[in-house]
Amino acid sequence: MVSLLALTLTGCGFNDDYALVSPDEFKVEAPATVKVGEPVSFEIAGDPDLIMFYSGEFGHLYENRNKDILYEATMTMSFETETSSVETPGMNPAKVPLLISSDFSGEYTKEAVEAATWTDISDKFNWPTGQGEKIASGEVEMKDLFPDESTPIYLMFDYKVEAFSGENGRVQWYIRNLYINGGTELGISELYNLYTCGWHIVPIENYDANTSLPQMPTATNFRLQLRTQFKPAVDIEYAAVSAPIIPASSVNVGWDKGIPIKAFSDPQMKSYTYSYDEPGEYVVTFVATNANMNGQKSVARDIKIKVVQDEGSITSPTFNEWTE
Repeated sequence: MVSLLALTLTGCGFNDDYALVSPDEFKVEAPATVKVGEPVSFEIAGDPDLIMFYSGEFGHLYENRNKDILYEATMTMSFETETSSVETPGMNPAKVPLLISSDFSGEYTKEAVEAATWTDISDKFNWPTGQGEKIASGEVEMKDLFPDESTPIYLMFDYKVEAFSGENGRVQWYIRNLYINGGTELGISELYNLYTCGWHIVPIENYDANTSLPQMPTATNFRLQLRTQFKPAVDIEYAAVSAPIIPASSVNVGWDKGIPIKAFSDPQMKSYTYSYDEPGEYVVTFVATNANMNGQKSVARDIKIKVVQDEGSITSPTFNEWTE
């Protein structure tokens, strides 16, 4: 029985042939200085089972491989406003104010809107001042608009048209290309657009859907159209109120990641080529690993590389050119 057990364990790999060896022979060499966009050839010695590459660039730092990375987030808003269908002199309404609330209940009724506290933030944006104008609002930082890092806000466009008096028709206001973007050092991404803001029309005064005629954005028509019939007989007011807008205070991008450049089944790797798009000094790390049923052992090799802008080169004149 003992002999049979020993034979079985040997057949399963529990012998010296399966001893786990650290890849200490693994070495990497590379030029100390390279140019932007120039392929860097890393010369490799040793033959580990696995190799992981950390370029030293943002998001690919070996030192950040096992910890959450939080980046401070910005939050900006921008849109485009157009006035159209102006039948008579004068702007009616002359402006469609943009307001925010952090205590709106989320019930899209006149009573709930009037019970909430609304702050006019129109002065932060650019608006049309005349007939038939299309104006970009400019990009506005939203972080200070939130009461804290967890409380959402609601947006509201307040459309108020005065009754026709013989000199004022009405103005249709179009809101387009509304984007709320979040940004970190990693780049900018879209958080909300005009459609995903989830607008609701809330009747305030003398609202009739058949004659007030607002047009809500859809998945295929990104336009919020605020309008009424021409020459309204009475004052009309309604509000376009968004769904809650959640603040983006910080973004957890997780652990920095390496690039696997050699797997078990790959042949011995003798070199690896990589290019850098930005100048700077980088600490490049290669992690070599040997692994089997008994576990794994790894070693890390660091190389410092300076990447410089390509400013061209000087071609020395020939001997005759110097003497002549």
